[in-house]
Amino acid sequence: MSTRLIGSHHGLDLVAQPDRFQSWVDQNHEPDESYVEGYKILVRTLFRTFQRQLNLHKDLLRIETSFEYFRADSSIADIDSLSTDCEASHLLKHLNEFDRRLYRAHNHEYLENEIQSLRDEVVEPFEKLFKKYGRTNTPLPLSNYFALHALETTFSAANGTSRGYPEAFQFGWLDRRFSQTELDAGFEGYTVALAWLYTELAIEGADISRVQEMLLDAESWQEVNRSSQTIRELLLEPVKDHTGTSSANYDLDVPEEATEIDHLLQGAPNAAVGIEKTLDRIFSGKLRFQGTRYSPGRGVRASSLFWKASNQFEVGATQTSQSRYDG
Repeated sequence: MSTRLIGSHHGLDLVAQPDRFQSWVDQNHEPDESYVEGYKILVRTLFRTFQRQLNLHKDLLRIETSFEYFRADSSIADIDSLSTDCEASHLLKHLNEFDRRLYRAHNHEYLENEIQSLRDEVVEPFEKLFKKYGRTNTPLPLSNYFALHALETTFSAANGTSRGYPEAFQFGWLDRRFSQTELDAGFEGYTVALAWLYTELAIEGADISRVQEMLLDAESWQEVNRSSQTIRELLLEPVKDHTGTSSANYDLDVPEEATEIDHLLQGAPNAAVGIEKTLDRIFSGKLRFQGTRYSPGRGVRASSLFWKASNQFEVGATQTSQSRYDG
């Protein structure tokens, strides 16, 4: 069932509209340039969520894979070192580059430009694909239907922050992470951006004012996480009779001759291993920081740990190293 795929796409489509976010901020808050970093965290959160769903649904989308890709996927291998021997690896590398460019955008104008590129090259082509080959028999109005599934994916990916960062950064394969310092610096802007996104997604009848209040009053990532269940109930109340029912199925039948996303399934750079990648391989599994709870495991870049001070770890390294962030 592809409801999470189209839900994650709809959420990304909405969040990747910086003019609408800025307009809402101007009407409801004092102008603050620091909101840019928090908004960027949310954009990347929803982008990572969509990338993960694409990877889970690659067969449904008729995206060619290979044994090497399958093996690399199972171990969350380094993306730059991945051979472009199939469509799935081309797609992953292209999406990873978009994510890197978003990460490097540290002012409003730069971020707007990168988001526009993301819309042009990723969001809109997949929108055309889904509209052309997708269908549903839901009794809900389509606007509510897509909002419902975008909310379902956003709750866990963006509102789940029990580890001190959005849950989306714990999973997926994109390699550029935030440091905890960067995440904490963008926290206020993140809550503002998430309040705005829920306002955009709210179905008529939802108590959006209470949702906004809970997020804007939060003072820590843990408080945002504790609000998750209540926010979910408030936002889904208008459609509670339609959540989790078979009538909400979304059927996607993509033919082999579909061309909407062909540009993302080719043209990525082949495997490249530089000095940093070489150090990763040398130190991986050997480097340990005695006296701390941190150690590089599968998917943790050893050279990054080698070059950084011990308090500058990148969060969400892999889904199998969760214990590094517990507590």
